[in-house]
Amino acid sequence: FPDVRREAARILGELGTEEAARELNSMLLTDPEPMVMSEAILAISNIEVEDKRARNRSMAAAIYRQTAINKDNNFAYTFLQSVENVSNREGGISDPMVFEEIAKIADARQGYNRVVRERAFKLLRDLQGM
Repeated sequence: FPDVRREAARILGELGTEEAARELNSMLLTDPEPMVMSEAILAISNIEVEDKRARNRSMAAAIYRQTAINKDNNFAYTFLQSVENVSNREGGISDPMVFEEIAKIADARQGYNRVVRERAFKLLRDLQGM
């Protein structure tokens, strides 16, 4: 039941604890449903965590995994929003894996729609300016 798992991810995000972030991370890396992954990545991006590097790597791994299986424009857009959330709260983001995934999304050869690619280009520019 993907709707139930999506709602669980939303509620975990509202809890905002390290334990909730760990559960969301597990959902993000194991759930096959893009709408559940979208809710999980958005929720994780709104939680202040101690291990920021692990969070960033999980976010990058999730979009990498999802892209390898089946490109989903909605998940890619949510990934970009999540990176922006983290960057705005923490004054930037410098993980090379995250930048690599954003650059892939911006590349027209990857097959994402124009809106998603333009969002990725804008985010890359914004992150470089921080």
